[in-house]
Amino acid sequence: MIINAYPSLRAHLTGTKYLANNPKVVSIGVGKLSANSAIKGGFVVSLIISVTFNALDQLLNDNATWHTFVAGVAVDMAVVGAAIVTAEILINLGAAIGGTVIAGSALFPLAIVVGVGVVFAYTFQDTSPYVKSLVVELQELEQKLKNNVIQIRGQVKKIEKDYQEDPYGFMSRSFGIPVLNFGQKKKYK
Repeated sequence: MIINAYPSLRAHLTGTKYLANNPKVVSIGVGKLSANSAIKGGFVVSLIISVTFNALDQLLNDNATWHTFVAGVAVDMAVVGAAIVTAEILINLGAAIGGTVIAGSALFPLAIVVGVGVVFAYTFQDTSPYVKSLVVELQELEQKLKNNVIQIRGQVKKIEKDYQEDPYGFMSRSFGIPVLNFGQKKKYK
């Protein structure tokens, strides 16, 4: 690795050339890699815990519906996603402001990930208002879908009747298929 192109690295790397496996070079990339690894692991653990917790709530709570399960997992994953984005932004901001050496240290990115995790855990201790709001939206959506399905079924029966009465005319009206009238006087609209 030639460090002439990166003046901010000169304080940390004093030589002119380093191999990729040099401990000084490895320590620059370890911080961000370990932070990304912690973020990915945290996401997977959060997903597993969220699904398990909401599934147990579904089993033990007689009033819980699928709406509650889906809303609970969705809100949990939204909070985790916001925490991930915040941590990534702060790590990249730290790299831009503090230079590659500060962001490259193994402790700085991990401290940001842990700090953001603690702040989000404290801020979103109780997500029940968000879950309740999403449950209401899901129930309304389900009701609208049920009403529209009934309307669609009525239209399907009408379409089937039109097709059975006059298949060629139906195809012509529906798909713009030309009808050849060899000697017939009947016209299709």
